[in-house]
Amino acid sequence: MFQLFKRKINPLTSGKIQQKNFLKKLKFRNDGGLILIDVNIEHKNYIFMLDTGAFSVVPSSFLELNILTKYDEIVKTVDASGHIKELELYKLKNLNIQEIEFQNFSVIVDDFTQQFPLSCLKFDGILGYNFLQNIILSIDYQHSFITLSDTFLKPKLSKIIKLKIGENNAPEFQLQVDKKSYWIGLDTGKNDGLMIGNEELIQTLQKRETFIERITGTFSSDFNGVNKHSFIDKYLLENFTIDKKILIKSYIIFHEKNSLNIAGNEFLANFKMTVDLKRKKLYLESIKDDIQENYKKSFGFLTFWSEEKKLFISAITQDTPAYNSKLKIGDKIMSINELDTLGFSKEEYCKHSLLSKKVMLYSEDDTELSIIVKRDGKLIREKLSLSL
Repeated sequence: MFQLFKRKINPLTSGKIQQKNFLKKLKFRNDGGLILIDVNIEHKNYIFMLDTGAFSVVPSSFLELNILTKYDEIVKTVDASGHIKELELYKLKNLNIQEIEFQNFSVIVDDFTQQFPLSCLKFDGILGYNFLQNIILSIDYQHSFITLSDTFLKPKLSKIIKLKIGENNAPEFQLQVDKKSYWIGLDTGKNDGLMIGNEELIQTLQKRETFIERITGTFSSDFNGVNKHSFIDKYLLENFTIDKKILIKSYIIFHEKNSLNIAGNEFLANFKMTVDLKRKKLYLESIKDDIQENYKKSFGFLTFWSEEKKLFISAITQDTPAYNSKLKIGDKIMSINELDTLGFSKEEYCKHSLLSKKVMLYSEDDTELSIIVKRDGKLIREKLSLSL
């Protein structure tokens, strides 16, 4: 989410944990495919996102609590949209997670969580990689539990995967494809599966003729307007390994120009996972014998919400029912399968789309869909069908 770079001081060396020999297990909330946990600061509860791929962030309201000490230096950050910001760096007096007390850790102050669509998730800040430097973190996606400990206990049946700390201080592991290795960021702050930006790997997939489809429109990196020139390509990556130890039969990867190599929660949820940043080791145990993803056909359009248009078509996938219909990017959606979306509010979009991590408002079992859109003052009715 937020990555720190080009700093004069090293905020990773600041901070200490008061407790010793602790082992704490806590339930997390999974909203929109992200890990949200409860923390306590100055006897008040807050919700933070656990993000192994980001530096820690607190809201500006903390400036009034007398718990932040400002550093002299200005740091540069790059956010999820690729925008570079100059932000001030602060020392946070204390933060508690189930009686584990973190003291004097570095944080950035930013109110990005108030911006739509992240505001849908209603969390206050980020617990990033600098808080995890001396902690062993285990994540059980199946049962929505995380475990924090300072005592190492090797998980049973797990494969030991080598980690390295990347240029932006976030952990990375290796994928092997055709005997070549590619470093992938371990990022619990992303709800995606595998996002690949490496052009060499993409060229390999193109030679294999594993291209699935292209989605054109507006995506998470460009929520402010409709960009018809932006696109994401899907490929089916087959028979690759993690650190030459875990075979994955098939998995869909996404490629967007200039994107980083990132493994998000949708991919990581295939494993029981323990992260030990201090020893630079990742312990993975597959939760099923074969990790493979079967491509499912879709009607081929994505939705988004804006104050001006309310619910509208934000992206269309090539060679799908939507692509072959009269629908266009930017069309205002009036109804889907007789569900009236004319006055669709931001809250309704959050509930039915982002929080449930769904991009369309119909049943997954539907093979036909009726949609009415409005463009240039005219109503357009379309019926989309999936071939069985």
